[in-house]
Amino acid sequence: MALFLGVHDLNKDMGDGWAGYKKACEELGCHALHAYSNDEKKVGYCVTEASSADGVRKAHENADISLEDVFEVNRSE
Repeated sequence: MALFLGVHDLNKDMGDGWAGYKKACEELGCHALHAYSNDEKKVGYCVTEASSADGVRKAHENADISLEDVFEVNRSE
């Protein structure tokens, strides 16, 4: 599976939040790994292990969480 970074505008609806997103991921075979936010800039990021960006988009949709963008990233050691 690949790693994906989701970008969120925290001024928009975060629906079921992190717990809801993790549950939606489990149901789709994805793994929600981490969530980060910058409260000053109102931007959030999530890191998800999934087979495709479409799976990440669907998990956000199922959790009613607004998603600005999602793209594959590589882990640096």
